[in-house]
Amino acid sequence: MAENPVLCSSNPVVRFLNLAFVALALGTTSMVADLAPALSTRSLANSADLIIVGKVERVQQTGWGDIAYSGVNYPPRDYAADISGDEMSKGEPLPH
Repeated sequence: MAENPVLCSSNPVVRFLNLAFVALALGTTSMVADLAPALSTRSLANSADLIIVGKVERVQQTGWGDIAYSGVNYPPRDYAADISGDEMSKGEPLPH
């Protein structure tokens, strides 16, 4: 296997530029990876008040009209769901 004389050079300037390029490439990759928050099932379960194993039967919008924020109107994003629960893994049922 032939060596690339430029990449494998003993010239200190070329070695520094190669190292700087690798550091920049790795730094850019780690910066991009930090932009999106990581979700883990464990952290979601630990922070949840209630965990139900079941089926979502129906979802309906509960809010109507618009919400004004900084002079812009936004539709509400309030929903309620009917869930048939097979099992409750965490939390206490609400009294009827």
